[in-house]
Amino acid sequence: MADFAALAKSALELAAATENVAELEPLLHLARARVVGIEGDLDFTPPISASWGAVVQKIVSARQAAKLIKPNQTILSTGFGGIARPSLFYIALATQAKKTLRPLKLTWVTVTAAGARGQAPGSIEELAHPGIIARYISAHIETVPTFITLAKTGKMVIHTLPQGVLTELVAAQTRGEKNVITTTGLGTFLDTEAPHGKGSLAFGDEPSLAERTADAIRYTIPTLDVVVITAAFADTDGNLYADGFAALSEIVDAAAAARQNGGKVIAVVQAVRESAGLKKILAADQVDHIVVHPQYEQLGGLALEHAWNIFLPPNTSATNAAKKQAYAALRFVNTVAGITAKRNAISAILARVAACLVSENIKKGDVVNLGVGLPEEVGGIFCDAGLDSEVTFSVESGALGGAPAPGIFFGSAIYPERLESSYETFQRYKKELAVTVLGFLQIDAAGNVNVSKRGETAEGTIGPGGFIDICEGARTIIFVGSYMARGNTVVADERVTIATHGIPKLVPVLDEITFNARRALEKGKRVFYATDFGVMRLTEEGLELIQIFQGIDVREVERTLLIPLKVAKQLSTIDISVERSRFEIYDNRN
Repeated sequence: MADFAALAKSALELAAATENVAELEPLLHLARARVVGIEGDLDFTPPISASWGAVVQKIVSARQAAKLIKPNQTILSTGFGGIARPSLFYIALATQAKKTLRPLKLTWVTVTAAGARGQAPGSIEELAHPGIIARYISAHIETVPTFITLAKTGKMVIHTLPQGVLTELVAAQTRGEKNVITTTGLGTFLDTEAPHGKGSLAFGDEPSLAERTADAIRYTIPTLDVVVITAAFADTDGNLYADGFAALSEIVDAAAAARQNGGKVIAVVQAVRESAGLKKILAADQVDHIVVHPQYEQLGGLALEHAWNIFLPPNTSATNAAKKQAYAALRFVNTVAGITAKRNAISAILARVAACLVSENIKKGDVVNLGVGLPEEVGGIFCDAGLDSEVTFSVESGALGGAPAPGIFFGSAIYPERLESSYETFQRYKKELAVTVLGFLQIDAAGNVNVSKRGETAEGTIGPGGFIDICEGARTIIFVGSYMARGNTVVADERVTIATHGIPKLVPVLDEITFNARRALEKGKRVFYATDFGVMRLTEEGLELIQIFQGIDVREVERTLLIPLKVAKQLSTIDISVERSRFEIYDNRN
């Protein structure tokens, strides 16, 4: 990872090349945060003003908040990756637990990825010490390798559930309900009656939280005793506000669930101040305790006091030039800091192919979801083309509209139209999601996809994230990625050539089924697979190659695959030069 001096130098160089230096100032603060880490006094409480009202009785230090957690409780903390995470609370609880040496044996729920892959402070991995968490429930566990290390030695049980289902389970507890029964997950590894289905249990020995019924799956999580949420600030009466936030995640639903259960709500905010007429996200009577953290983050280490306006709604005044500049700034951070993989020529072309498939399967205004990794690049292509406002991009965290942000900023959007809860977003996907673009780890001959398990080792356990819920709702699904691991496909003279053969990702048997092709066909979905040899589509007979890159010999591809490949009679050639320019959105698509 680049050091602060390198990041700062690059930030200044980028700022000097732009017209709006002030807009890039957060880069310097972000660079510093990547090096210095999370700051905060665990005993800090703000100076009390004589004009303050009921908020005074709610304010506690981070250390005092940590002492409120009792053994064997079920805790939910909100956030989306590095966005809206209660970092200081995590640090305080870990400090308290290690000091007392008292086993807490907590059940902990995070709806989505909450770790930092052991590389950065302030994530839930602060709690990766034996005895603090006995059971962890999340949609995505790849970012908590320290938890997996504990689980491998029997010190923690881990469950994975679909992200959208988890939002429904939280919402269900606001109504006093404990279960959600849905078809989401049928035919996948969560379905105990499907081939190789194992339910929710990733590590440990206890009953699955996903139970197959006659024609659906019943999901459950334990009753929430305490939820730890975040907000931008509290007013003098104790109401909470999200001004400056990049995502809302499960803040409101989680607080309501705790209240319904007779539990407690702990909020971490940046300050106490007057509301100035802003709309509150949570009333004071929904919050028990408030921790004030002056260096609280907007996202991923960037303090809220230096909030980056590009992540804030609404986007009505943002010009195409401003959006392009903002996207360039985010690319800069990810590249210089070494956060995301460098894209080669074929990756850029694959992203363009995926963008073209999106444009061919939507009409203006349609809702589009982009997954993490290479699918993110589709948002950049739309943004560069000035067409991001022609569709409604949506991110699982609740950012609607604008252009989805890449890399460490994933979960936020550049100049979004609005922020909604993650529960609202997944409900929207059930009704309105036109297209999603997602990655893959493995594909079999039937068109099934694995994205949740990388190999046979424990460290390869990823979890489904929002993948299963998104595939359940989308009318058109586009998978994009290389068809080989550790292979090398090159682009030269407007032709694509396989330079080095790697490990095929098209295999006879998947390590795990995360997408069930048969169910997609039964629901009338259109499914495409864009790879670095060409584009396939899902048919009743399995995969069919319908487009091939100029320069690729289909016979050479067939020799390297581990599965049979049907080739369309009218196989068309993808002209790379055309793919660089052919991109538009029509308003008459069905």
